[in-house]
Amino acid sequence: MGDDPRESRGLRVTRSHVAVSTWFALIPLCSISCSAPEEAWVPDIPGGSDPIGDIDVSGAPAGVVPLPESVDDRIQEWFGRYTRVVAPNGKPIHILAQDGWREDQIVRTRKVLQHILRGVPGTRFGADKDAIANAMADRRATLVLFDTVDRLEHAFHGGLGDLELGFQDLRANECPVEGDPDYLGHETRDAAFEEILHMVHDYGIRPVYPGYDEALHQANLDAAKRGLWKGWPQDEPENHRNEYFAAAYDNYLDLWALKPLLYEGESLESDAIPEGTSHFGAFAANTRARLREVDPRVFGLIQEFFPPYLTYTAELPPTFDGTFFMRLEPGLRYTYKSRHLVHVTLTGRLDAGITGNAWDNRLTGNAGDNVLEGGAGNDRLSGGPGIDTAVFAGPATRYLIESRNGEIRVTDERADRDGVDLLDGIEKARFAGSERALPTEPGRSRR
Repeated sequence: MGDDPRESRGLRVTRSHVAVSTWFALIPLCSISCSAPEEAWVPDIPGGSDPIGDIDVSGAPAGVVPLPESVDDRIQEWFGRYTRVVAPNGKPIHILAQDGWREDQIVRTRKVLQHILRGVPGTRFGADKDAIANAMADRRATLVLFDTVDRLEHAFHGGLGDLELGFQDLRANECPVEGDPDYLGHETRDAAFEEILHMVHDYGIRPVYPGYDEALHQANLDAAKRGLWKGWPQDEPENHRNEYFAAAYDNYLDLWALKPLLYEGESLESDAIPEGTSHFGAFAANTRARLREVDPRVFGLIQEFFPPYLTYTAELPPTFDGTFFMRLEPGLRYTYKSRHLVHVTLTGRLDAGITGNAWDNRLTGNAGDNVLEGGAGNDRLSGGPGIDTAVFAGPATRYLIESRNGEIRVTDERADRDGVDLLDGIEKARFAGSERALPTEPGRSRR
């Protein structure tokens, strides 16, 4: 096994059951848009009935329900909860969770999957991802959320892998949630994007966009030739493109900009990740900026599939207080990754705040007193039952305030500062050097 934590901790166990399976079929080389490249393995559509079935999650506020008894016994033996993403064809992409997963962790994995499957207008391969989601659902793509590697191994050795499902694993000790102490301290290596992208790649991209898959394969070979990338597992070269794509996307999201402190619950040695690299030295980049510099080929391929930001709404836990920053603050470890968020919501009742970034943010308060600062971009700031304050960078005299239909529009006269923000449920505005109550009657004013 060697000293690589990815190998010694069994990182690839499930993909050895899934990616190299009898559901893959060899199909010939054809054009970039209509068929698979030569010797590319593509998962077949399984026959028979779905051993999970159609589970209704609509009655649960978070969309997470106990696993019903109608599910195959081999699944019930290992999993207790369920959620899903429904593809445009009406079929589910399954998510099964063991008991060690918190509900907010389960919800976040679903949001990450939805983010990856969200269309990106104007891109070559990401403009319409409906076919990718449909292909995944047809192939019964199933995200399995295990507590630990040991439980994963026991489950697959115990017959779980015999089911005609397209498995991809993720563990509870590698999935922090925005706003929890682990995330704020940038402690645990976040594997959610990597592992979920593996599932999308295997069961969606390969069947639908074989040309994109081949382009990733060629970029992977080029990066390896130039010494930028070391593919793994070494004995599964057919999976190197998947690992390369997911590792590159991790870097695009700056998840390795600062070294994580924990890997699957265990402390990392200071020399486990060479400086300036990610994935334990496998990739010679660890940030978006560095990725663009050293590997513009894969950087461009990422931009042809993903937006430059995260599209889901991050919900901070009810225990969060203080201010959550969505812009880079070098003294706060988590902001290297939180700067790619666009929408953030506070939950619970504690007084707390959010500071946005240059994207068009949607910031939502909770039941406490909140301070919301959109920053650059055209933002929507929504308060709650408490006394909530919107923050602006300039003096009050440089803003036009308009009130209509219960909504307040604040326009910054300076083009490069606060943009045009829409406020609802906000009682006060804080400007440079002053704080004012916001109007409650329709009209417009220049303070």
